[in-house]
Amino acid sequence: MVLPSFSFPSPSFSLARLARARQGIAAVEFAFIAPLFVLLMAGVSDVSLFIIKRMKADAAVSSAANQALTSGAGLTSSTADSTANLLAAILRAPDPGGTARILINGSRQYDVTATTITASGPASAADECRCPTSSGGTITWGGAVSCTSTCASGAPAGKYVSIAYNRPYKTMFPNYGVIPGNGITIQTAAQVQ
Repeated sequence: MVLPSFSFPSPSFSLARLARARQGIAAVEFAFIAPLFVLLMAGVSDVSLFIIKRMKADAAVSSAANQALTSGAGLTSSTADSTANLLAAILRAPDPGGTARILINGSRQYDVTATTITASGPASAADECRCPTSSGGTITWGGAVSCTSTCASGAPAGKYVSIAYNRPYKTMFPNYGVIPGNGITIQTAAQVQ
């Protein structure tokens, strides 16, 4: 049996041939670029999803505040629960993962989840008028005043509905600083009467 002869090419011949070769260069370039492109697309989709959820939450809170303004003229202790239920239905609509807190004159509180609404505080708070002040995003409600009073700010005393909405949001990349780590939080207050 005769074995075929096999000779190795000289090292200089192989390196020169390899340096001139162009087959597969696009695949090598793609291998370098593809992970960066995938990472960029994942970041863009993460920010886009956050923006969409934030816009839905803004729209829900705005709609609830508008409903409070529309139905708030008749806000009393006997209509407070039905008004809160109506606002809760609006706040639940875009995303059942969110929670909300509805305050009437800072005393009657409704905690809203996807399936429940829990009331606390005196319902009679809806019959009172207040002169709230705001500092740094925090509302100080003050005590009950006559509905014909003028507040220290010069505005007339009135009945108020405050809405605070929170929806947790977990990002794909939690430490890159574009999306806040505490999720989506929106607060508003409206003088309904």
